[in-house]
Order: sequence, then structure tokens, then C-alpha cells
Amino acid sequence: MLHTQAQQPKTDSLKAILLHAPADTTRVNLLIDLARELYRAGSFQPSLQKAKEARLLAEQLDFTKGVGSAWLVSGYAYIRKSEYDSALLEFSHAKQIFETIGYTVGLARTHNFIGQAYELQSDYDEALRNYTISVDLFKTTSEQEGLASVLNSMGINYYYRGSYEIALDYYFQSLKISEAIHSDRLIGSTLNNIGVVYQQLEQPNEALHYYKRYLEHMQRSKNKATIAFANTNVGGILTVLKRYTEAQEYLDKALLVQQEINERRGLVFTLCFLGDIYRAQNKTAQAEKNYMRALQIANEIQDQELTINPTSGLSQLYIAQHRFNEAESYLAQWKDVTDKLGTKGWLEKNYLVRSRLDSARGNYKDAYVSYKRYAFLKDSLFDQRKSQQVAVVRGLYEAEKKDKEIQRLNDAKKLDELRHTNDRKLLITAIGIFMLVVSGMLYWLRHKTKTSTLLMLQKEEISKANEEMQALLEKIEQQNQILAAKNESLEDLHLEKDGMIGVVAHDLRSPLSKVVGLASVIELTGPLNDEQKDLLGRMRGVCDDGNALIRDLMEINKIEDPNQEVRVEEIDVRNFIEEAISNYSVPLKQKQLTLKCNYEIEPEAYLTMDPVCLVRILDNLLTNSIKFSPIGKSIFITVTSDTKNFTIAIQDQGPGFHPNDLPHLFKKFKKLSARPTAGEGSTGLGLSIVKALVTKSRGEISVESEWGKGATFTLRFPIVATNTVDA
Repeated sequence: MLHTQAQQPKTDSLKAILLHAPADTTRVNLLIDLARELYRAGSFQPSLQKAKEARLLAEQLDFTKGVGSAWLVSGYAYIRKSEYDSALLEFSHAKQIFETIGYTVGLARTHNFIGQAYELQSDYDEALRNYTISVDLFKTTSEQEGLASVLNSMGINYYYRGSYEIALDYYFQSLKISEAIHSDRLIGSTLNNIGVVYQQLEQPNEALHYYKRYLEHMQRSKNKATIAFANTNVGGILTVLKRYTEAQEYLDKALLVQQEINERRGLVFTLCFLGDIYRAQNKTAQAEKNYMRALQIANEIQDQELTINPTSGLSQLYIAQHRFNEAESYLAQWKDVTDKLGTKGWLEKNYLVRSRLDSARGNYKDAYVSYKRYAFLKDSLFDQRKSQQVAVVRGLYEAEKKDKEIQRLNDAKKLDELRHTNDRKLLITAIGIFMLVVSGMLYWLRHKTKTSTLLMLQKEEISKANEEMQALLEKIEQQNQILAAKNESLEDLHLEKDGMIGVVAHDLRSPLSKVVGLASVIELTGPLNDEQKDLLGRMRGVCDDGNALIRDLMEINKIEDPNQEVRVEEIDVRNFIEEAISNYSVPLKQKQLTLKCNYEIEPEAYLTMDPVCLVRILDNLLTNSIKFSPIGKSIFITVTSDTKNFTIAIQDQGPGFHPNDLPHLFKKFKKLSARPTAGEGSTGLGLSIVKALVTKSRGEISVESEWGKGATFTLRFPIVATNTVDA
């Protein structure tokens, strides 16, 4: 659970000072400080009352800066109450006032708080836009605490986007500034958020270390809200580590305080962690009660992301109890939210739990399909996160591989020539020997009277010729052994290179991610002109293209491995395709595209093949159709079958392919004439991956296209007969 603030309350001392403070600007500032400390302590309604009192007094005194600050404080109190629309309204008043009087620090703080309000509503792009404005404004001032605060907020934003390394960079920037200015509030917040990242990276012991440091920091502040918050996170990570007794002690402490001060967001997390503990201990009634209460609170504050935690817990609880219909209902709610928010990490877990539900029901085929989707998405997210490059290395490798292949062919040619040369020499030698023998015999017949010395000389020549022939035979055998050894060495080299691709790709992903992080850091160095912003955008684009190419290279390298196992099963074609295309609702909506499906098959027609291969084939072809389709057009999927084949046709209304492109469609690294309609990238490997997968699945793929009038890809997969027994 991420945290954005924590500070030692000073309410008692501020109240004491206010008893004797005159009705002037000093009193306004004291009231604002008191309102701020009250919302940090979880006393939201008293905070709003003091903020209003400060605003009214500031208006009487014509103290414009005080009016804006009062609006700002009341807005953040509404954030803590999870009333985000009210918060944004208050912030808009503060922003207008600070812009009018040119108060840069106040304006920077306002944009930071606006960003937090949008982030809590899962509008991460709008949040990041406001954070960036805030950083630019703070950098024109000497306000270091405000800068550290917004850097922390940007770290949270990138965490939600799944860019964990970038998030850590921002957190450590914030921590460095916070420690330099001795800001206990920000030091604590950042320690907590670093722990959250390590938890997401599945390093629970490292996360526990930072959470406990955060808790120790907050205990010195004596702030109820933040101590409860810290206890929740320590209890949560101890739950992950299955140290349930310790976890419950921390969570019970947090629950008492959160109920007392009505900290509803914290309550949701605490209740869910307690539900997880009770579920692990088979205390199902208590687990269900906690999950249900958490879900009710999340719905009351209209926070969709918060509903994921309790619906996830309820789904798993009901599966264990064999209450499958209820589990199905909460799984569907969970997936709806992940689809709307685009949170792939939660979608990954949804597929895993879905697999467990199908397995518990005995639907092992569906369970296997869901698990394969979980595994595929998990691998995909890992690649994206660590993410992402090998374009140059792969290019160098391919060039080196071609050079080695040419050298191998040249060596083979030379050896072949040598072999033929040796064969000719052997033949000539044999003929010579034969002629010599014949001549000797004729000579012997004609010259019987010759001395035995001449005969011995002839025998020696024959012996010498035989030795030469044997030497030639041994040399040929030696050359053949050398050729075999070189072929084996080349095969080992190919295997070594394939392994190297994976290692190098993994090792180079981190630098690419750091390039993206450094680009973001450059933006923080000060106002940039349009050319500089354009260059940074291009840097990110190049990194994204590199990441995509790495992913495709690794995939095709894996597909082309002859030892890669293909696992087949029966697939319900209609349900499978409907499930696959459900993942494209967002990109279709963004480009205002219509996807129409026509099934000319039996309601329960089954295709026998690897479901993962089919998912990848459909993903590549549908992604291309969306990528190259102009706004407002349609995409058509037609599924038919006959006695021999299933046929799936995917037709779009994009630019199609130029006649010169058609012979090269399925070749690697071929850039074609058509260009994406919304600036999307292309690695030149997508169709070669599709071709390899179709071939591996014993299918066929063809394309029909007229330049300027779209394209139709047709897949044909053989129907494998299966033996059935009537019950």
C-alpha cells in the first residue's frame, strides 16, 4: 500500500497558541497549519471546519494568499476522506488564486495535490501531467520539501504503471532530498514506498526491512493515522511470508485506529489482509466477513481499484468452499475492473485463479487454457518490466551467423574439392599401378631372361605405389573427420549463440529501462524547449521499439527451436476466439473500430492444437489489423469448417499490401509499404512469428490483398479425428 504523507501532529500546541492569537494574518496561518495537522491525524471534519474559518478570516483581511492556502488544505482533507470530486473543486479555487497573485510555491503544491486526486481515481496520465508541471514550478524556487514530495508522487505514478525501476529512481531522489532537509514526513513516506516496490518485485524480506524502518520512523511521530498505515503494511507483508500470528498483531493494531479515525482506504487493505489470514487458517466465516466489509467500503468511496483486493479474496475463498457460482461472479467483477483500469498484474492473477476454479469444477481443459494465459502474461510482464532490448546485439549476431554460415559452406566446398582431387589422384594412381603391373607382366613375358634384380625393382615400385595409395586414403579419412568436427563445432556454436541471445537480452533490458528513467530525470532538470522535448520523446520511442524487437526476437528464437515441445488439446473454437478478442476492447475503442465475428460452424466445434500458439497467432494478426486500420473502420473475423479443415479469416479495411510486398510478407525484418495509422511501431517480425507458429501447428496461412483496399489473412488448420465412445 503506497503512502504519500506522514507527519508529527502539533494540534495541541497550535490550539494553545490560537487561544491568544489576534484576528490577523498570523491567525489565518495558524488556522491553516492546524487544519493541515488535523487531516494528517485523521480528523477530517474538524480540519475542514478550521480551513473554512481560515478562509473566511483571510477574505475579511483581504489576505489573498491565505484564501488560496485555505482552499488547498480543505481540498486535501477531502482527498483523505476519499471525496475526490470535492477535492478537485477546492483545488481549482486555490489554483485560480495562486495564478492570479503569481504565488509559484502554492501553485506547485496545488498541481501536486491535483495529481494525487487523479491518481487515486486511476487517471494516471492526468496525474503525471500535473506532477510534471509541479516539478517544473518547484525547480524555479528554493522549496526543496515540495520538490521531494512531488518526486515521491511521480514514483507512485510510475509504480502504478508497472515501471518499477523508474519508480525506485524517483523514490531515491526524493529520499536524498528529504534526508538533506531532515524532513521526517517525507523520509517515512519514501521508505514505505520503496518497500512497496520490493514487495511487487517479489522480494518480501527486503520489503519487510523497509516497512519496519517506516514503522519505526512513524512511531516517533506519534501520528495515529500514519502509525496505523505502517502497521497495515508490515502486517500485510508478514501475511505474504505466512507469519500469520505476527501479522495479525500488526493488523489488529491498525484496524482499531483506522476504525477510530474513519480511515476508509486503510480499512479496506487491513480487512483484506485479515481475510487472507483467516482464509489460510480455514476460518472461512471470519474471512468472508472481512472481505465483504472491505468490498462494501471500497464501493462506498467509489474506488474501483480498491474493489480488486476483496473480490480477489472472495473468489479464492469460495473456490476452496466449492461455492463455484459465487466464485465465478466475483471473478467476473474482478476481471471487469482490471479491463477498465488496464492493470495487467491483476489480470495475470485473475487468470491463475480462473484456472483454479475450472480445475476445481473438473473443467481441466479450460483450466489448462487459463493457466497457459496466466503463464504467457506473466512472462510478458516480466519482459516488459525488466524490460527490454537486443536489437543491435541480435543484428550483430545475425550478421556473424551469416558470416559463419558462409565460412562453413566455403570450408565444405574446399573439403569437397579436396576430396574430389584426392579421388582423382587415387584413380590416376590406381590406373598407373594397373598399367605398371600390366607392363611388368608383359615385360616379364617378353623378357623371361631378365635378371631377378629387375623384378625386385618392379616389386618395390608396386609396394611404393600401394603405400602412396594408402597414404592418400588416410588423408581423405582425416579430412572427412575434420569436416565432421567442424560441423559439430558449428552446431555447438549455433546452440551457444541461441543461449547467448537470451542472456544478452536479459542483461541489456535494464540499461534500456534506465535510458527511459534518465530521460525522465532530464525533464526534471529544468524547463525544456520544444526541440529538447522532441528529442526526449524520440529517445523513449527508440527504447520502446527496442523492447518490442527484443520480445519478438526471443519469441521467434524459441519457436524455431526444433526441440521446443508442442502440447495440443481440444479447443472450443467459438469460446476461445471470443475470449481472445475480449482483450482488445480498449485499443478498438481508442481507434473507434468495430470488430464483427461470423461463425459458420457448429456451436461446440473443437480444434486440436496448442492453445498458446493459437493465442499468439490471433494476437499478432488482430494487433496488425488494429494498428493499420484507419479510425472508424471495421475488422471482420469469419470462422468456417469442412470435413478436413478449420478456416479462420481475418479481414481489415486498412491500406493492404503493395504487390511488391507480397513475396516478402513472412520474411524476418522486412519493413513493408503500409504504415500504422496512429504512429504505432513495428519490428518487422510479427508476420514471420505467425508463419512459424502456423507451420509448427501443421497449418497453412495465406493472404489476399489489393493495395489500398485492405487485406485478408486466412488460417487453415487440419481437423484431427478423435475416437468417441457413447455413454
